[in-house]
Amino acid sequence: MPSLPSLRHRMSAPSGMAEDAEPPLDSPRRTTKSPRPQRLGASVRRRLVASAAVIATVGGGLSSLVVGGAGAAQAAVPHPTVSGYTTYWAVDAGTADVSSNYDVFTDDALFWFNASSPTTITAKGPVAALTSAIATLKAKHVKAILTVTDSMAPSATGAMMADPNLRAQHVAALMNVVDTYGADGLDLDYEGIGSDATTAAQDRSGYPLLLGALAAQLHAQHKTLAISLSAKTGEPGLTNGQKAYDYVAIGKVVDQAKIMSYDQHWSGGAPGAIAGMAWTDSVISFAASAIPPSKVFMGIPLYGYDWGAPGTRAAAVTFTGVQNLMQQYNAKHYRSDLVTEVKEFEGPHLLPAKDGWEEVADYALDWAVEHARQSSPA
Repeated sequence: MPSLPSLRHRMSAPSGMAEDAEPPLDSPRRTTKSPRPQRLGASVRRRLVASAAVIATVGGGLSSLVVGGAGAAQAAVPHPTVSGYTTYWAVDAGTADVSSNYDVFTDDALFWFNASSPTTITAKGPVAALTSAIATLKAKHVKAILTVTDSMAPSATGAMMADPNLRAQHVAALMNVVDTYGADGLDLDYEGIGSDATTAAQDRSGYPLLLGALAAQLHAQHKTLAISLSAKTGEPGLTNGQKAYDYVAIGKVVDQAKIMSYDQHWSGGAPGAIAGMAWTDSVISFAASAIPPSKVFMGIPLYGYDWGAPGTRAAAVTFTGVQNLMQQYNAKHYRSDLVTEVKEFEGPHLLPAKDGWEEVADYALDWAVEHARQSSPA
């Protein structure tokens, strides 16, 4: 998932549900105070075919937009919420953006920890900065979620997934991090899972069990479990990394399933769309068929690649970087059949703190909802 802070829109509970009632798993979850409920789109009131979440990074410029949380196909009242990602290397800017827009954010995932073994989880950034960020978020009633990545050897990951005792030790280590820092939940970004064909099967069967045990302990404390998932268009998937994620089993236990629906063409491969429309439709349609739609978040990249000479890795570029390249080489805008709509907004909107960002976010949300409605079967 994005390594910068991000925002996220979601929809409210179906109409007729009490404000304080917890919605069923197959309906859009109501927003609580977390990376950005709206306050952002509370003004959007309509019946939905699917609810949506929009995520865009803060504290350093937009790097991704995420649409997710498809709701029940019947009547649902939209109530967008926003979730953020704040990295340890941009914590001051990210926290400032979130805290200054606290009425918009529901939760903020602090990208801070790494698991190098079942029992070893270490902070990648300064602990003092982390505790300060958590305190700032909580003072604004924004949930502080801790993101944990993994760097275990494939053999160690496979052994952990296959061993109930090692899984229990890992859950205990993760809960210790939550308890130590008083966080409101965890966001697991374990992208090393399935990286070795010899352990992919163990990862696939054991990861949902680990997540289930972790979710049980988090939910007992009324805390959140989020997870990043490799994009795929069917089970079990094409690559070992895709095959390692059992969407159905994982979807039953997590609260947020963040689909990494980007890098269709990546920096080490041939040039092409980062997230082509047809490919993205297939990825999200499959995800919503395997996981309760209210839990699904779709990643929309706000970055690009600058491919150079054949055999060299492409350089990642932001929207501003693209504009600079166009000026440098006197390039022209062009359209292709892959572009379905282009809309320009006046002024800079790289940060949610900038005037006008709500208009951009609301437009993206409306567009996503409308196209979800058009593509849904009657």
